[in-house]
Amino acid sequence: MSHRIGTMNTVGPFTIGPDSGAAPSPANTWAFTFTPTPAPAGTKFVILHFTGAALPASNRLEVDLGYDMDVFTALDGPDFWTRPINVAPSGTIAIRYISNGSGSGHVVLSEYGRGEPMESVITTTPERHNHTNPDVFLLDTPYLEPSYELRGFCGPTPNWENIACVPAGDVRSNVAKSVCLFIHSEIDEDNHLPDLSSCSGTLIAPDLERSGR
Repeated sequence: MSHRIGTMNTVGPFTIGPDSGAAPSPANTWAFTFTPTPAPAGTKFVILHFTGAALPASNRLEVDLGYDMDVFTALDGPDFWTRPINVAPSGTIAIRYISNGSGSGHVVLSEYGRGEPMESVITTTPERHNHTNPDVFLLDTPYLEPSYELRGFCGPTPNWENIACVPAGDVRSNVAKSVCLFIHSEIDEDNHLPDLSSCSGTLIAPDLERSGR
């Protein structure tokens, strides 16, 4: 774990699709509106976990992300996660199971991760870290700078700058395109419960990535 950025929450489980027994509306479409419980200090994003998926050929699951759409098919297997969702002002997430006319098939929404401000964790082990700002969609004004990982620096703390401010043609501008932030669920060593965590990664070859801390 690099930084704690949210909690994992169980739901339902909710079965979506022909096997749910619900009637399609419109034809061949099973629409499901999911309303995650708001975080006490504000929800910054949500990721959905689907399990037990059975998607016959040409069937698909669509999830509105608020900036794009995730589309899942049989090629994604029985277990998959969405990308982070920028939850609509209504507090809802639109999900659609779309069939090619098949009378069977389903997905199960069993849990979701909720990005939210977390309490600091006091630890004595260097491998475990404190919370950071989970505001990946820049919802807060003004933006609160996150807690940075400083163990890799031998000298003074760097002067951080947004990559958008780097001059065109600067090598850092090109390198930034290979850097990412990824979000995952894992068991927190302090509370022994599943939490959301973030870490960074850098693509260092076409098929090789190095994780940060």
